[in-house]
Amino acid sequence: MIHGGYDPNFDWFVVTPFYANGTLQQKMDADAPQLTLGAALAITDQVLQGWRDAFTYQQRWLVHFDIKPSNIALDDTGKARIVDWGLANFSDRISIDGTHGYTLWYARLSR
Repeated sequence: MIHGGYDPNFDWFVVTPFYANGTLQQKMDADAPQLTLGAALAITDQVLQGWRDAFTYQQRWLVHFDIKPSNIALDDTGKARIVDWGLANFSDRISIDGTHGYTLWYARLSR
């Protein structure tokens, strides 16, 4: 669940609690060489559920823009929680800059 609101003097905001268990990045570093397959799949499922919640927040699509292990916190039960919404924005407020429909002359071609 995403907690947030709107302040007319500021803008939309998202609030997340402090998670004392650290981040997925810290867990991956501590559990070297790697997490088990089961743990990795569980975390992936939890992150995807968080994405789903973000996409339906306030009946608008909230896009995070910075999903990475250091932005996935672990709560008291070990469940993954998406944090650091500083780059997030609603999809209806996002513009796409660039060239659409063809490869730019300076772009490397796939081989």
